[in-house]
Amino acid sequence: MKRIIYNLGIVMIAFIAFSCSKAEELTPSETVVGRWTVAEYYVNGQSQSGVVFSRFYIESDGTFLLEDANDLPYVGDWTATADNLSLIATDGTEFNFDIVFLEYERMQLVLTVAAVETLEIRYLLNRNDNLSY
Repeated sequence: MKRIIYNLGIVMIAFIAFSCSKAEELTPSETVVGRWTVAEYYVNGQSQSGVVFSRFYIESDGTFLLEDANDLPYVGDWTATADNLSLIATDGTEFNFDIVFLEYERMQLVLTVAAVETLEIRYLLNRNDNLSY
């Protein structure tokens, strides 16, 4: 009986030690994967209305689908670091977003467009993986 209690004590100590270990944090490449919707966006600090992206999917196989408000799709490959999300479409179009904030449910991206005048477009996105097909 003492042996059973001793073995049970060892198992309980091992269980407690492993259950208290810290969970691994996701890398930016793991965190950005998902289906995202734009909750809000700003151009040069001014709030904008309307749909900017109808679909924004970042897949775990390194591909993406970005469909703009005019239903123009961009498909290609993506990479992510702690502070940058780079999308390169098959037609050569590049989107280089600065990652301002990134967690599993929310993300904030900034795209700087250098044209006649420099535009800063800030996107506040929410994860929306509960899509039904």
